[in-house]
Amino acid sequence: MASTGSGSPVVLSQEEWDDLVEAAKADGEVIIYSGQPASEDVFSKFSEAYPEIDVSVVREPAGDLAIRMDQEIAANVAGADVSWSTQYAWVAQQGDAGSLAAFQYGPEIADAGWSEATHEDYFMQLLASPYVLAWHTELGEPVTDIEDLIAKAGDRPVGIAEPISQNGMHQLNAWVEAYGEDILAELADLNHQVIRSTVPLTQSLAAGETHFSVLTTPDVVGTMIAEGAPIDYVIPEENTTGFAYGPSVLANAGHPAAAQLFVNWLLSEDGQQVLADGLAPAAFPVLYDSTDGALDWDSIDAVDERDWPEERRNEFRALFDSYFLG
Repeated sequence: MASTGSGSPVVLSQEEWDDLVEAAKADGEVIIYSGQPASEDVFSKFSEAYPEIDVSVVREPAGDLAIRMDQEIAANVAGADVSWSTQYAWVAQQGDAGSLAAFQYGPEIADAGWSEATHEDYFMQLLASPYVLAWHTELGEPVTDIEDLIAKAGDRPVGIAEPISQNGMHQLNAWVEAYGEDILAELADLNHQVIRSTVPLTQSLAAGETHFSVLTTPDVVGTMIAEGAPIDYVIPEENTTGFAYGPSVLANAGHPAAAQLFVNWLLSEDGQQVLADGLAPAAFPVLYDSTDGALDWDSIDAVDERDWPEERRNEFRALFDSYFLG
């Protein structure tokens, strides 16, 4: 993977690491801009490991957060300390502009292999999450893959997330490559409703307005299941794509040491288990022997934003629209 920017990750000595921890405690706070649903409670657990540091999470769609950080960077105003997103292109642009700080790894994190893991100078793929198929447990029925859903849905209503980003397009394209373009025609022939994003898509399922959901995410489904929604989901064994979240540290972070400590916590055994528990199902490129419940990293074909430039996205959206709006 090509690197961006000019600051490669730095491995700290034990003395330097101890100094960073003390500086982070003196910072007293870390502010995280997160594009991932359900991440607020997970990230707040950082304070259980470091009670001297308060955690503030701003949770909005990744594109909106990127615009907000662009404005803060341009005005040289401290806002986010850490960005948690899938936005490769934004990271590359801001990394090349010198707006992101190099990672600083503590000795234990470096020894675990994170400094050799696939990453860019200012970004790493830390957690991969798959797309899932979901159903209402009283109105739908269990399915195993997209072909099984199409066969079982009949006239029952199906919600399909609108592919407004490369993420959904990548999954639909994987099905087209596996089953042929007819898979789009078969989906369009269902009693379907195209819904703009995964949260309202899954809310519609939980309310019984739809009986099956296509292109939803396990973090959203899991949150609603925990709240008592009568829904369930499956990760198909084949042709499963998803998206890889990862952190970046802002160069103008108001709490720079706390930001670096937070990233190191994410990469630690304890932090990885918190992510595995709170954002399940999840996969990690570096897997500790003690990590319980993690998926195989290679089981998810995580989208690479750079493979989906605007021209390709426009072409695929036109293909989608020809079936669903034609």
